[in-house]
Amino acid sequence: RMLRSFSYGAALDEALATGQPEVVASVLHELALRDSMSIAISGRDEEGLLPLLKFVCKHITNQAYAALMTDTAHLVLELYTVIIGRSEAVDELLWKLRERVQEQLELDADLVRLQGSLELILAASVHTRPMAAA
Repeated sequence: RMLRSFSYGAALDEALATGQPEVVASVLHELALRDSMSIAISGRDEEGLLPLLKFVCKHITNQAYAALMTDTAHLVLELYTVIIGRSEAVDELLWKLRERVQEQLELDADLVRLQGSLELILAASVHTRPMAAA
């Protein structure tokens, strides 16, 4: 209802208040489709920014929401770079976000290495199979 009345910030706040990731992701997705994420996210004070940052920190490594959370985090950083260092709570969450992203990148690198190893093993097993008698 709030999206229809162009109350983008209020719609996002209401979605965050539900605590349901599906609802928040749906609203963020709809805001992105309407090219209105920056409107919904900008102009927030610390109290208005913290729930969004907490949500992004919690769900940025969830593959179902990773792309959307990455876009949201990027926009938050773009809009709120000027307040870094002014709010201990925001700085703490930004640091936590950095750590979560770093952990995910390391995990992804491990998975790529594992995939490469498995491909080598599978390729070797195909080439070393004895030929069946004709």
